[in-house]
Amino acid sequence: MDSKGNGHKAAGRPDGGQFDRRRGAGDDSDLGAECAYRTVSDYDQGRKLASDAIGRRRRRPVVLMSCSLRTGRPTVNPALIADKAGGGVDVVVLDGGGEDGFNSIAKPRGLGIWNGTVRAWRATGTSYWIKPGFDMVDSIAGWASWHAPAKAKPVDWHARAVGLQARVDALEACAGAPKAPDYEGMFADDDPRLYDLLVRAVWAERVPAGEKDSKPLPDRWSYADGLLPLPPMVGAKALAKAMMEALTGLDADSKARDLHMLDNGRGGTGPRLGEWGHPIWRSRIGAGKGAPTLLYTRDDQGGIVFLHAGHHDDWLL
Repeated sequence: MDSKGNGHKAAGRPDGGQFDRRRGAGDDSDLGAECAYRTVSDYDQGRKLASDAIGRRRRRPVVLMSCSLRTGRPTVNPALIADKAGGGVDVVVLDGGGEDGFNSIAKPRGLGIWNGTVRAWRATGTSYWIKPGFDMVDSIAGWASWHAPAKAKPVDWHARAVGLQARVDALEACAGAPKAPDYEGMFADDDPRLYDLLVRAVWAERVPAGEKDSKPLPDRWSYADGLLPLPPMVGAKALAKAMMEALTGLDADSKARDLHMLDNGRGGTGPRLGEWGHPIWRSRIGAGKGAPTLLYTRDDQGGIVFLHAGHHDDWLL
């Protein structure tokens, strides 16, 4: 008798040391701490086990054990496997009609078990056929109880963009409106938070999902005094798109943006530098020679500072 209350055949017999199930163990009514496995003898229940396992309708891993033709019992003690695998794995002994029912579905698919063999299914739907020996308890239990690392749920960029755009549309509709309970929390058109949100919405909409990891928005950017409110010729969404491309570096590859460093005044040499000693860049907001432009530089921490949006030559230091 072992610690589980199960007997083993005496040494010296042909079946010496093999598991000898105690009386009543393995019945469906005996599922407490003393017996962590169950026996299926019903043909239809065996078919259902096969159907659920093969069809990946099980959420828990399962170890299915057939009985030896010689002894009429599993080759390895199912209680030991259940104990090693822990409470997250089901252990089932297929006996008689249960084994026949299981194999009626599993065997034509090359997934049958018989004469003491074992098949384990992980929660992922992967199965493993085992011809066990006495030293296979740890291997069977360990394989069945293994869980693949959880995969991060992919971001639904389209849904995020739709949600952001709806919020942006609401903000734009209320921008500059008189303060009233209906508009509480909305931003005025000279509030930088409106443009923070616009830039994020444009990024979510226009940067393809496969490129978002390689073209992320930075954690921070800022706006110089005097940038807002915008002059009439500059549209908020067009400006947000130009800002987004500046923040992600996309403007450097865009012919339409015509990105270049601002020169050092009429007759000057070299680029014009901003307050923190970095060049000032000019990018077109719209199309055509007379289109408004966006000027920006970097601060002492490397973050982009948007300086001005307007006509080509109406910003002087």
